[in-house]
Amino acid sequence: MRFLGGKMISDRPILGILGGMGPAATADFSARLAQNAHAHTDQEHIVSFCYSDPSIPDRTSALISTGRSPLPALQRGAIFLESIGASYIAIPCNTAHFWFDEIQKSVKIPIINMIDAVVHQVELDSPSLTRIGLLGTMGTTSAGIYSRGFGPSREVIDLNTHHSGNPAVAGINAVKQGNVSLGQRLLSEAAEQLIELGAQGLVFGCTEVSAAFGSTNLPFEIPVWDSSEVLANESISRMREKERDLANVIRK
Repeated sequence: MRFLGGKMISDRPILGILGGMGPAATADFSARLAQNAHAHTDQEHIVSFCYSDPSIPDRTSALISTGRSPLPALQRGAIFLESIGASYIAIPCNTAHFWFDEIQKSVKIPIINMIDAVVHQVELDSPSLTRIGLLGTMGTTSAGIYSRGFGPSREVIDLNTHHSGNPAVAGINAVKQGNVSLGQRLLSEAAEQLIELGAQGLVFGCTEVSAAFGSTNLPFEIPVWDSSEVLANESISRMREKERDLANVIRK
């Protein structure tokens, strides 16, 4: 049983969502959990608890300038989700994964690593692919989060190292400001520039990019891996396994 304030939340496993970075991306991630759950009734969906805190300090500012570190706020959110009985935590923010190890150390329950999940999916789908175009924040790209994840076998291309006026960053900011149509146009422009630079596949390395395009058919001629989609699918898989384990214990 899972309790909050002395009251039972659920007798099923709970997925804790550490969100708010930004709110539109968190809402998009929650929608993907519902869309991809292969449920036929309300009761067949996974149980989730969303902790959405848009006051978490900006991750990119902390990485590339003198902004406050988001780590204490991220740890508080993870600790809260653990306290309400979450079995796993998902963080639908790529840049926040720079602090993944420190957040994980603050709780005993597993946090699903979005970057590892994307890298694994690319390796499964396209093992021979060698050049990845990354649409992400300046924090994610400058910190080399995906470059480290993919390792030396794959080159990660981003526009921060090729262009002074990065349409990917402008598109991400437009989505954060609620202008999804502008964001989609700018991000499409950025994707085409990455393809011109030799990208053989694209990674949506920011969940605002995921929110901009949604789950519609994408207008690109090369493979695309959407980090929010991958995280949603991995979260569902982990939660289904947890539900089966609990059901086996009950039967015994």
